[in-house]
Amino acid sequence: YIGNQLMRALLAEGHQIHTILRDLSKRNRVELPGVQAFKGDLTDAPSILKAMEGCEQVFHTAAYAKLWAESPGIFYETNVRGTYNVLSAAAATGVQKVVYTSSAGVLGNSVRSPLTEDDPRISGLSNDYDLSKAMAEQLVRDFANDRMNAVIVNPTRVYGGGTMSYSNAISRMLIEFLNRKNSSVPGCMDVVANYSYIHDVVSGH
Repeated sequence: YIGNQLMRALLAEGHQIHTILRDLSKRNRVELPGVQAFKGDLTDAPSILKAMEGCEQVFHTAAYAKLWAESPGIFYETNVRGTYNVLSAAAATGVQKVVYTSSAGVLGNSVRSPLTEDDPRISGLSNDYDLSKAMAEQLVRDFANDRMNAVIVNPTRVYGGGTMSYSNAISRMLIEFLNRKNSSVPGCMDVVANYSYIHDVVSGH
C-alpha cells in the first residue's frame, strides 16, 4: 500500500523505478511509464540483486504485514531474512541510500505522550510482526554502521486513498461505514491510537 503510493510520487518527480513483484500477472498495478517490473521475492536474494542493478536509492517497503500466521516463521523469513537480502544487494550494487519502512509498533505504547526513537520501550513485543520488524531494524543499523547510508521510517496506522489491500484496513473500514446504515466498532473506549494520512507518510519517506 505505502510502496504503491510512494512509487507514484517518485514517478511524478521524474524518477525511474525498478519494482519487484512475486507474481508478474499482477503487473497492472505498476504498469506506468518509467516503471520496470522484475519477478522476485524478498526470500530470493538473486532476484533482488538483479532488480537493484543500476539503482541509486532503495525504498524497502515490503513485508509480511499481518498480526498472525499459521506458521510464524514466515514473519522472520520475510521480514528479517528478506531485509538482510535487500541490504546485502544494496551494499553489493553500490546503492547510495536505503530507506527502510518499519512500524511504530517497534517503538511501543506512548501512554498518551509523544515518543522519540531514544525512548526506552516500556512493554514487551506482543506479536511476531513487531518482533520481526525490530530485528530487521537492527540489521539496518548494523549495515548503516558498516557500509551504507540508511534511514528507518516508523509509520503508525496508515489510511487514505490507493490500493484497498490488507494494509489499508482503516480506509476499508471507513468505506464500509459510509456504505452501510448499521455499523459497529469495538468497545475499547480507553484505547488511544495514532493515524497517519498516506500522503504524509509518502512525503516522510
